[in-house]
Amino acid sequence: MYYKIGTTKSKKIVLLGFKFRIDLYKNEDNIGVMLVNNKNEVIDGIQIYDEYAGITTAQEILEQSAFTWIEQNTDEADRIMNRVMQW
Repeated sequence: MYYKIGTTKSKKIVLLGFKFRIDLYKNEDNIGVMLVNNKNEVIDGIQIYDEYAGITTAQEILEQSAFTWIEQNTDEADRIMNRVMQW
């Protein structure tokens, strides 16, 4: 095994200009994945058991959770600012 059970990793992602973090935790038989906002609040989490279908499904679910969070927690001015900052 490369990663020992209990290993944690984090990765920053940006969706529509908004910053999030993906936290990973290796369990004995799966990987726990949490989507966290810039205030360290957990938005959503999922367990991945399968390398191919599990990763694809988890990515789709967590991206949709991020888009829902953006829709519910930002206003149009926030979205405009982020779009302009991406120029």
